[in-house]
Amino acid sequence: MVTAMTVAAVTSTAGISAAQAEARQANPCNFRVDRDSAYPYFMFAHWNNCTDHRQLVHVDLAFWPDEERCLPPGDTFLGAADPRLLPISFVRNAWLVRDC
Repeated sequence: MVTAMTVAAVTSTAGISAAQAEARQANPCNFRVDRDSAYPYFMFAHWNNCTDHRQLVHVDLAFWPDEERCLPPGDTFLGAADPRLLPISFVRNAWLVRDC
């Protein structure tokens, strides 16, 4: 038997899931490279932590020793991701190591 309470719970959960899916599509979790709207010829690296806790992330840098950073929830700017900016270092990739 389906009650009004069950229907309301399922409907609200579906609405939240759809909103979360839409937000994640616009700003995906983990590593991404974006072009800046003000400077479309430059690319910038970001880490989007979609969890509610800090994450230890390995950042692969070109021409510089790699780093491990403990990043908070939300979107974090990692640095330039454009090899045209040589001779300065740039972010090539980043990946999750563990929670921190």
